[in-house]
Amino acid sequence: MHNDLLVQVKGNQKELLTDCKLTIQCKKANDIYQTEEKGHGRIEKRETKIYKDTSLISDLIWQGLLVMIIVVNRIRMVYDTRQKEWKTSTETSYYVCNNKKYSAEEFSGIIRNHWSIENSNHYVKDVSMGEDSSKIKKKAGVMARVRSIVLNILRADNTDNINQVLYRNSVNFDRLYQYKFVFD
Repeated sequence: MHNDLLVQVKGNQKELLTDCKLTIQCKKANDIYQTEEKGHGRIEKRETKIYKDTSLISDLIWQGLLVMIIVVNRIRMVYDTRQKEWKTSTETSYYVCNNKKYSAEEFSGIIRNHWSIENSNHYVKDVSMGEDSSKIKKKAGVMARVRSIVLNILRADNTDNINQVLYRNSVNFDRLYQYKFVFD
């Protein structure tokens, strides 16, 4: 069985990020896919580029794994109704992959779908579970996993309003027994 690796490269991976940026400056993209979405007072343009030349990756561990660098440029324009003007923001994200079989169009969809899942999880964990405002410093990762477990249980139960269910369960512990698949 073969698993594909698609990893976003961020600032905490300085050497790899530098190598990705160097690659897009020095090499030519092998495939480019562009999209534009309009609606709800905003325009979002995305450009996904694939670079199959990873020869500028200097880290020996990554060299053996990576066969492709993916770059996603996003330009988002939102209409400010108060000031009657468009506000523009840009973002560039870098990804690395171990499989050359995907096109820029396929990566565009894969990355977009991943972000929608990521955003919905972070939003719920932050707003409903107060994760960002948590004061827990020692073994914070354990509490993050507990939050994930709770979220998975509530989603498995097809909960519509997680915030409301969390409140109801905190007020009445007997409600926890309704999750029979947990206690069986």
